[in-house]
Amino acid sequence: PMSEPLAKLAWSRGEQRPSHLRGTVDWDLLMRHRRSTVWLNSPPGTAEQERRRAVVLLHSAGNFEGAGQAWRAAPGDPVNRWEARAAAESVARSGSGEASALIEALRRRSPVEADVAAAAQAYAAGAPAEASKLLQRAFAGLQANPWVDGSMMKRGLDLAFTIATADRREAVALYDALERPFSGGQMAAARGSARLSIAEAIERCGSREIAELRAMEPYSRWMKEILETRVACYTRAGLTEEAERARREYFEYLSAEPDPLVR
Repeated sequence: PMSEPLAKLAWSRGEQRPSHLRGTVDWDLLMRHRRSTVWLNSPPGTAEQERRRAVVLLHSAGNFEGAGQAWRAAPGDPVNRWEARAAAESVARSGSGEASALIEALRRRSPVEADVAAAAQAYAAGAPAEASKLLQRAFAGLQANPWVDGSMMKRGLDLAFTIATADRREAVALYDALERPFSGGQMAAARGSARLSIAEAIERCGSREIAELRAMEPYSRWMKEILETRVACYTRAGLTEEAERARREYFEYLSAEPDPLVR
């Protein structure tokens, strides 16, 4: 943000706090909020403050094990939704029961995100059916609530596919749970891709997968895997016109691919 250079200058001059205030300000709490926002720079803090910041930074980078270890090194109540999300999901992915309190702290701020974290905990603890039910509830919540973290929700979709590949009954339930669009049309492509992948897990080129492919027409996603699937499934289903168009577009895609740097 444009304000960052100004903030750094203020810190360097010891002028980061206004000189005239009404009432009192908990400056330590304010800085904890600031440090939990990954896109904002902050001046160096205490060792505990830096460990708390490490939790959200490692979580944002996808290092969930490291984020969980950082949280255990500086435990306590999350100061806001960012800390709650990072701590809950990171610890939950280990399957540890200690994540339960963190998940409830997140639930007070974001029930949908809490369900995704709880699903990760259940799956890691060897309870995929319970994880599936939690994901189904999260997807239902997403149909009404757009205020969620997109990256975390995409990990929820990935987990749904993982569960679907191992259990056909859960696959059908998860496929049905993703039928309605999410609120505000968010993550439409990710939801559609997940539904297509789960449909394939239920039955390769079955009626569900054909329906998902046809729902993308006439502007199918320009991805090699999906274009290949269109050709295979339309051909197997005897959909001659669709198969012909799918083959034509697949070869058009291949013809536009760049030449390899090394042959």
